[in-house]
Amino acid sequence: MCILLGIVQLMTDIEHAASPGVNLAIIGLRGSGKSTLGAGLAKQCDFVFVDTDDIVLDRFQEPTFVDVMRVHGEAAWRQSETAVARELLEGSGQLISMGGGMPIIPEIQLLMQEAREEGTLIVVYLDTPIVLLQQRLAAQPGDRSTLTGMGLIEEIETIAVDRDPVYRAMSDIIFAVQDEPIPDTLQRIAKVVVGEG
Repeated sequence: MCILLGIVQLMTDIEHAASPGVNLAIIGLRGSGKSTLGAGLAKQCDFVFVDTDDIVLDRFQEPTFVDVMRVHGEAAWRQSETAVARELLEGSGQLISMGGGMPIIPEIQLLMQEAREEGTLIVVYLDTPIVLLQQRLAAQPGDRSTLTGMGLIEEIETIAVDRDPVYRAMSDIIFAVQDEPIPDTLQRIAKVVVGEG
């Protein structure tokens, strides 16, 4: 059986009690491994894995994120992200991989903070070196469009400067991602976030 580890410490450190209906949210920049590591953790602790990017995309007719941005623009995507966040945070037993821009949306920040204060949400920030992010984005750009008008590789450092302080302020656990095989990273994060017993 898999249980969330560190909850007792979190109760002391951030003065909230995790209920049986707790959700775990993973946040971080694009390329940090939210979906890959989130799916692995969810499997280990028998949580339902939810990728918000997939859910938000399903709410548009366009088949890709790039197409949605081209046709509807960023504002429409962010509005849908807010609706999805509200719905998911009303549930429980989920491991939520949050889109990189979700935690910077003020309404989502408020929803997340309220859930953290209620003890129903624990937030993990995947703190990933810029060089590693650039390497991953170069190797697998995926369904991503530029957010600043710069290239994907070139803009990630600028985006990190804006978002990193927000991610840190909203996190209960800050996990340092390293350049290593995914199974090794998953093993390390499992030691921090989950325990088996």
